[in-house]
Amino acid sequence: LLSTSATIASAADLPSKKNTPQSPIVSAPWTGFYAGVNGGYTFQNTATTTDLTTTNPKTSFSGGNGFIVGAQAGYDHQIQSIVVGVAGDIDYDSTKKSHHPSWAASPLYQLKVSNEWTGTVRGRLGYLVSQDLLLYTTAGLAVGRKQLKDNENGVPPSQSKSHLGLVVGGGLEYRVTETISTFIEYRYYTYEALNYVKKEVKSKADNS
Repeated sequence: LLSTSATIASAADLPSKKNTPQSPIVSAPWTGFYAGVNGGYTFQNTATTTDLTTTNPKTSFSGGNGFIVGAQAGYDHQIQSIVVGVAGDIDYDSTKKSHHPSWAASPLYQLKVSNEWTGTVRGRLGYLVSQDLLLYTTAGLAVGRKQLKDNENGVPPSQSKSHLGLVVGGGLEYRVTETISTFIEYRYYTYEALNYVKKEVKSKADNS
């Protein structure tokens, strides 16, 4: 009994693996690649059309709304409470608006501006309000495919072109699980003006 007790006592005095200090594990759950789907509502603030063949060529109009739906992908890197990343998306865009421009000779003339699709490539910078809630801002390049159509006889009846632009915005993203998150976001788009050959009409649109 004495011998056994001594052995146990000696073993108890040895360094224990269990109590050996371990290096801290640093978790960065927001770091990595992601992909997903999105959908939302879009409205047009202002569009301007200019007919280069008339003496009173310029007219602006507001309105036009629709919905967007598409997919996005990107990469985020977490540095303590800061998250930086890049993102891209492509969306079908149903926004459209018909109007009667001031330069039109006929009172029945209608010009329709329609969006076909919208895509962006953006940077993203965010702050972790909590472990699962990210407040962020985003900005980058945008491209939108737009169609110009009028009700006059002629060929072609409509034309589509890609407009380059800029996009800025911000939002909140919430991590529901370790692999799934959801977000709500607002973006503002502005696009360059382009010439459409049929009536030499220049169209510029600022969308949200």
